[in-house]
Amino acid sequence: MTEISELEHRLADALGRMRMAHQSTRRALVSAKSRIDSLEDLLEQAQSTAATQPEAAPAAADPAEIDALKADLQAASAEAARLQQELTNERAQTGAVVRQAEGDRAALETAKAELTALKSSDRLGAVQSSGRAEDLQARVGMLESIVGQLQMANAQLRQNNELLRAAHANGGADPALINDSLTAELESLKAARAADRAEIDSVLAALQPLIEETADA
Repeated sequence: MTEISELEHRLADALGRMRMAHQSTRRALVSAKSRIDSLEDLLEQAQSTAATQPEAAPAAADPAEIDALKADLQAASAEAARLQQELTNERAQTGAVVRQAEGDRAALETAKAELTALKSSDRLGAVQSSGRAEDLQARVGMLESIVGQLQMANAQLRQNNELLRAAHANGGADPALINDSLTAELESLKAARAADRAEIDSVLAALQPLIEETADA
């Protein structure tokens, strides 16, 4: 019973982390849309200056600067569209995970009821340990790999954020650097979700032999 409770807590924690990642993606989308608004304002100001002061246009609103603003705006719009798709996918994934979690929770309740019928803790220990060493070793290797990817993504995110802070301190920030930071953040979120998904799969794998054993008993 203690192990089943632990598995249930692990499952709930993993689902909670996935919901937090979903919220982070939404915040990233809001940030991208805010950048689009800022770029649109800058572009409008530059174009207005060029239209109302033709003789000063070369100095006040360099065509190359306007083109650069347009390119930045296009890049930000594309990034926002990608984030919107990411959010849509995230919602679908979250819905699927919630539905699966409901089934998993029912299985947990069934396992709890059936495990109370086991007469010997030795028998329960045998069920938990028999034939699972290789499978657990493989799952540990997979989890270590995912954790490594998560650490790399977080390191890249920290580096980009440091560069962004330095750029802001110097009076400006490169739009490409902002996009790189956002991309690193999304990669970090994806790696975190992959780790959470692996945690859920590991919980279900640990639970399945118990359910099968008690069903056959």
